[in-house]
Amino acid sequence: MRLTHCLLLLALTLPVVVLASPSGLNNIPTADTCPSGLLVLQAYSSSQSDAKTALMAGAKYGLRDYFEVGVDHQFAPEGATGPLQLQAKKAWWTRDLRTGFAAGLAGITDDWNEHPVYPYAVVSHRVGDRDRVHGGLAPQQDAFQWFAGYDYTLPCNTMLRTDLVRDTDNNVTKYSLGALVPTKFGALEGWVTRRDATSNDTILTLKVDYAFQP
Repeated sequence: MRLTHCLLLLALTLPVVVLASPSGLNNIPTADTCPSGLLVLQAYSSSQSDAKTALMAGAKYGLRDYFEVGVDHQFAPEGATGPLQLQAKKAWWTRDLRTGFAAGLAGITDDWNEHPVYPYAVVSHRVGDRDRVHGGLAPQQDAFQWFAGYDYTLPCNTMLRTDLVRDTDNNVTKYSLGALVPTKFGALEGWVTRRDATSNDTILTLKVDYAFQP
């Protein structure tokens, strides 16, 4: 796979136990999308203190330029599995590709009452050759959120990523720090999330992305 595709995978995610994962940073979406014609298969886990590790699998596909669709499913642990969840995102970029805006829906199921859909809008901006910032809103039912993120790409192409999610309805803040490492087959990702500065609720997420053109 070409290096440009690896870098465009800036991959994925919202909290993995809840939502299908559009391209983004650790816990937030960005204006990045899967390149047109590229299929990304994903396997990921989420581990938390005093809780069984959650295991998920999914896929996303670049349907056309700046438009991706995806599906995710949690298949473990027993008793905590859920329905298939779909996502779709459309992005628009300036000609110099320095600033992008995207809108999308994540967590789409056949039961919106039991599993409220997650709508969002986000802006991504390249500050320098290696620095980018992101910010947006997610007006989910009973869980209105705003979020922000920053990523820095090292000379070796490893991306350091941090983001913050503020749920104003539930008075909860999530912080995360992680990294994405491009590989010949796609990317490896990992991040740690904390819920509020005074909480001991720490979540470790690991993900493998396998990308190819069908």
